[in-house]
Amino acid sequence: MSENLYSGEVVIRSVTYSTNGGHKVTFEVEPEGWERFKGMETTRCAMVLVPIMNDQTPDPKPRRRMAEMSRAQQAGILCNDERFQKWICQGYFEWPPSDAKAAAENTAYVIRMRCHVKSRAEFDTDEVAGKDWDQLNNAWLAHIGRIAGPE
Repeated sequence: MSENLYSGEVVIRSVTYSTNGGHKVTFEVEPEGWERFKGMETTRCAMVLVPIMNDQTPDPKPRRRMAEMSRAQQAGILCNDERFQKWICQGYFEWPPSDAKAAAENTAYVIRMRCHVKSRAEFDTDEVAGKDWDQLNNAWLAHIGRIAGPE
């Protein structure tokens, strides 16, 4: 068994999905711990992460996975994801939008238009709308490399 390389609090600063499967997560470590990582860019390590509250106690309600959420919730979350916004709005709106609110509104509009609904809530109540969302969401997941794309 190897010695412990790092033990302490970290903050997840960014998550980047790659189409080739090499996803990247950027962590911010405590100031006194970062030097241990110098020169270890390709070192394989085991990792355990547990979400904690500001008082250092474990988070009692861990985040749900997207697949566990309703279709309308998935669509709502993705409307605020900048990568999804760029992908879905390509060809419809000029990028970058004037502000984050405009980007989310434009994204919601494109989703409603492409899935032929008046509200994203219809994804949970209308079978055809739900299938339209699933198809659009699967195209997104294939685009970011989470699932295999059509052959």
